Amino acid sequence: MPKRDWSRITHIWERRFKKTEYEIGELPLAEYICGSGVRLIVLYPWPEDLLMPLGEKKPTASRMKAFSDYASELKHVDGWWYLKWERDAVRNFCVEVLLYHEIGHHVDYYNRRWSKANAKSLEEAADQYAYERTSKRSIQYQS
Repeated sequence: MPKRDWSRITHIWERRFKKTEYEIGELPLAEYICGSGVRLIVLYPWPEDLLMPLGEKKPTASRMKAFSDYASELKHVDGWWYLKWERDAVRNFCVEVLLYHEIGHHVDYYNRRWSKANAKSLEEAADQYAYERTSKRSIQYQS
């Protein structure tokens, strides 16, 4: 990856969830935050049991496709759907999808006028950036 793509990133944090965020169940995997001279990528923790909660409804085929190169064992436990991961797959997913996607947001921030109003095109640009830098060409991460 060219240095110009990441050189202005000021921080990469691993951040724990607050208990209330975890209980709500709507947890992000990563995010890009910029402002006041800070360019921050936040990566959130993976469950220790390697079971990613997907919600009470069975995930759609398109959502499952986004993870299919990394994890494929879907479990239904006590009314919740989970995706079972292996440690190596989590590591690869975090770099090839999450980190590259968030760096894509950073690159896109400097290449156009950023606005929440064009959220779809922002996500498409970040997805394309990750896609171009990984061997997994079927990635379609949805944040």
